[in-house]
Amino acid sequence: MPLMPLLRRLPAAALQLRFLQLPQAAPAVAASARHQRKSLSTSATTGPSAQPTSPAGLQATVDVDSRVLTLHGAAADDQAGVATLNFPLAWLRDNCRCSLCHNSNSDSRQLLMNDFDPTAALTEATVEAGQLQLLWADGHRGCYPLDWLRARHFTEDGQVPPDLRLSKSIPRLWRDWPFRPDFLDGQAVMSDDAALLELLQRLELDGLVLLDNFGTDEDSLSRLCHRVAYPRRTHYGVIFRVESKPGPSNLAYTTGRLGFHTDLPYFEHQPDIQLLHCIRQTRTVPGGENTAARPPPEQFHLLATALTNFRDRNSDDLDKFHLLQRHPVLELGRGGQVRRIHLSNQQRDSVLRLPLGRVQAYYEALKEFNDLLYDPGHSLQLRLKDGQLAVFENGRVLHSRTAYQGERLFMGAYLSWDETLSRRRVLQGL
Repeated sequence: MPLMPLLRRLPAAALQLRFLQLPQAAPAVAASARHQRKSLSTSATTGPSAQPTSPAGLQATVDVDSRVLTLHGAAADDQAGVATLNFPLAWLRDNCRCSLCHNSNSDSRQLLMNDFDPTAALTEATVEAGQLQLLWADGHRGCYPLDWLRARHFTEDGQVPPDLRLSKSIPRLWRDWPFRPDFLDGQAVMSDDAALLELLQRLELDGLVLLDNFGTDEDSLSRLCHRVAYPRRTHYGVIFRVESKPGPSNLAYTTGRLGFHTDLPYFEHQPDIQLLHCIRQTRTVPGGENTAARPPPEQFHLLATALTNFRDRNSDDLDKFHLLQRHPVLELGRGGQVRRIHLSNQQRDSVLRLPLGRVQAYYEALKEFNDLLYDPGHSLQLRLKDGQLAVFENGRVLHSRTAYQGERLFMGAYLSWDETLSRRRVLQGL
């Protein structure tokens, strides 16, 4: 089937990648009357040390059939109008916060699965001094802070989501075209945690952040990477020089034009984040502009299912290397939305493991996707000056380069989302 009709079938929301949104918190569902009738008589009222926020007392009931403990009363309120909080007994036993089951220093579970009984019976439940105290049939006593429980109660649709700031932000669509991100001050990012936090938050939302006033010290990129976490080492090194070289091991080390691509698609896990720091770029000679593309959200079935071989074979920082991996050009995540793009025409292998009858359609799909990327409405062109830096999400923002003459030196590096998100959470005090 031609790809453009597939395009027209989909909603014209925004010419941009679509990402899976985390489910919103669903309202808690109180236990049904049928379950209440089957509840064990394990309810307990607050004792003398109970917090004054629950004058009417806090009750705990257990449903025998469903094995669910429910907290009732004003003190159960999770600040969202939920007066009853439900917790499966198996989950409570698994997540006991006592010093035998949980190590508070490492915030890790000490209870081994070998010692865990998912059918453990509960014999007593009391609430004292802001804690839910449980006595299990085997004699084990568990304790759970009420504030901790409020953030983790269950509904019919699942457990309530935690603080959404803990997850990677839902990307912001580049709807207002042309997209021209503001430059952040590079020196501020290096010295001020608030400025660094702004960089990381913008990167999550927009996929592209530009820095000015970053200087031309070749070591400054390494310092920035270590201010976030640490750079990812590859066969091209930790911090690599992007410049024209004799006998280049990569087309990036030439003066020629580069098409839109993601870096290192021949890795099983291609780099998440790329940084390019302009050290020197001749101002009077044309060329060398970098272009960032905003991929359209259309889910081309063929490009999302056909595996493309990517290959890199040469020698560089780690001497000889031979890297080979197969990926769909459009990697879909949960819900069928585009999660990541794998595309590098210069490193697309000649091996194409497709049935004979699908090859022509594959090439037509690849060409159409490429043409969409080069549409002026889907890309922006930047000519970085000395001391400027581009930070972008490698699997979301494709980049290219025009041919150039004269001197041009960029320093490059990669970061992982895991460490980058960790740094952002720490800066936010989460």
